[in-house]
Amino acid sequence: MDKFPDKSLHKTNKIGLVLSGGGAKGAYQIGVWKALRYLGIENKITAISGTSVGALNGAMFCQNDYELAEKLWLELRKLKVLTPDPSIILKHAGAALSSKGGIIGKVFSLSRSIYNHGLFSRKGIEKIIDEHLKPDIIRASKIPFYVCTLNISERKLNIVKLNRKSKNSIRAYLLASSAIPALFRTERIGNSYHLDGGLIPLMKNNTPFEALIEEEKCNIIINVYLKAKPDLTPQKKYSSVKFYNISPSSNINGIIPSLNFSKSATKALINQGFRDTLKALRSFTV
Repeated sequence: MDKFPDKSLHKTNKIGLVLSGGGAKGAYQIGVWKALRYLGIENKITAISGTSVGALNGAMFCQNDYELAEKLWLELRKLKVLTPDPSIILKHAGAALSSKGGIIGKVFSLSRSIYNHGLFSRKGIEKIIDEHLKPDIIRASKIPFYVCTLNISERKLNIVKLNRKSKNSIRAYLLASSAIPALFRTERIGNSYHLDGGLIPLMKNNTPFEALIEEEKCNIIINVYLKAKPDLTPQKKYSSVKFYNISPSSNINGIIPSLNFSKSATKALINQGFRDTLKALRSFTV
């Protein structure tokens, strides 16, 4: 396959890359990134946005370190990013048993406790963010980088440009955007609590391309979905924008693929993302 021709890019074109959420399926986006490098498109991306795991991958893209991203994904099982925390589970049970009311009250108390604090430890993800994601590089990057969280205190979506934030805020927003409800605790940012912005019905945006169009004036958007046959209806509002949509050619929908961090599954997703991108962008023109 011929690589992407430099001469076809016009100086006025701005290309946005949008990375959806989807847990372990985020390995697919590493394959997409690999293909963008192969095609010569990687260095032409002018803005990035992401939700959940897409926010974490977007942060690595801003650092321009594909090798690190692939290495981390292949080691995620070892890094224990999805490890039940017995102390948290015991805390939930204790809170429920000591709550007032009958069995219904205790069940409600347990559900609320799990929703707020989750069942799994965040130590694995915190370790990745603290040791491998560099806030200084994100802040200094010429690539605008947006993430999506759900502010549950105010019950509204929050699309934030991280380049303008402090080191601590960047860390907090990356944790918040990847805080899957019931699995991980909510993240406090200022006086509000935030979690994954791509899951709660009627209050979600799992593919936040709007900011790249409205704020960064991107006229070409490459959307990377983590489910087959995504809903493309929101794109109709932007008739002057050229959309390239990349989505899995095989069905990886559902909960199980989202939680499978095994090395074999990760390799398969990276390979699938690479192949699907070569196919989706074979007619890439601007």
